[in-house]
Amino acid sequence: MSKIDRDEFEPEPIEERRARRRVFWLGAIAASLVAAITSLVAIVSSSEARATGGFFGGHHGPHGHGIHDGETVRGHAEHAVRWMLHSVDASQEQQARVGEIVGSALDSLAPLAQAHRAHRRALAELLAQESIDRGALESLRAQELGLADEASRRLIASLAEIAEALTPAQRAELFEFASRFHD
Repeated sequence: MSKIDRDEFEPEPIEERRARRRVFWLGAIAASLVAAITSLVAIVSSSEARATGGFFGGHHGPHGHGIHDGETVRGHAEHAVRWMLHSVDASQEQQARVGEIVGSALDSLAPLAQAHRAHRRALAELLAQESIDRGALESLRAQELGLADEASRRLIASLAEIAEALTPAQRAELFEFASRFHD
């Protein structure tokens, strides 16, 4: 019979569990913010859908939700930032700084969204051809991965700047708030 090491079965210390949870929730919040900013960029870039009429008279769904101009998206982002920062009692300076960061992120991601739309059109054209050019498809795939990598880098840099604008206590409060929605 093999010897059982009792240390393997001891419960993990509470502080280590809390630290692991914090890292997990930081990742979850970062992923949520990345998804939110990416969604905002997608909405900003939806002018093409508006120009072609889109579904249901140019809007997503019968109530017109989903397609907005850049100013509407920026307004929604500003409102979300104010709401989020109000919940952690952020100062006016912090609110202004985070607002600048989010605005800058939207501005820097807009060209990437345009390139993504161009790739999507190119993909449709490649697949509509009589013979399929696998080399061109692979090249387009690699370009899309490059765009995704660049967008991810810019989003993470923006998230780091936002985190630096907040105090550790405010970040912890935001993590606690977000954890209520993820379980």
